[in-house]
Amino acid sequence: MNLLGTDTPRLSWSGDLLVIGLFEDAVELTGDLAELDTKLSGTLTELITETEFKGKEGSSAVTRVGAGSPIRKVAVLGLGKPESLKLDSLRRAAAIAVRLAKKEKGKTVALSLPVWNSDPALSAQRSPKEPNSPYTKTIALSQMRTRTKTPHPTKSNC
Repeated sequence: MNLLGTDTPRLSWSGDLLVIGLFEDAVELTGDLAELDTKLSGTLTELITETEFKGKEGSSAVTRVGAGSPIRKVAVLGLGKPESLKLDSLRRAAAIAVRLAKKEKGKTVALSLPVWNSDPALSAQRSPKEPNSPYTKTIALSQMRTRTKTPHPTKSNC
């Protein structure tokens, strides 16, 4: 899996899975998320309501978006309480998003997470505890794309 940062706004993004991080008890859709919900015919509101999503850390919910949408599936990911957000919280959220992408067979995935402490560079660093972490320095930027690498054909020993 190859993760790349992009500055594509959520409203303009298209692909297999859009994962949006939301804080606990702050799941009301406002601003561009309300616009995105309108663009997706209320899919985000329906997902949050039907799954009783509250934004608790580590929680998630996924649904398919209707036909004709530029986004195939949308997911919400719980970040916990805003005051307890730490770099490790963002890293755990990113790891959950990667597992969701694999489970949902997403080839092009966008991940929208907040920037920690107003520091995008620090937010995007790998954890020193996890030197072989599957994500790159772009992890906490507002949008991310995931592409699966095509395996090289193996030579048979004929």
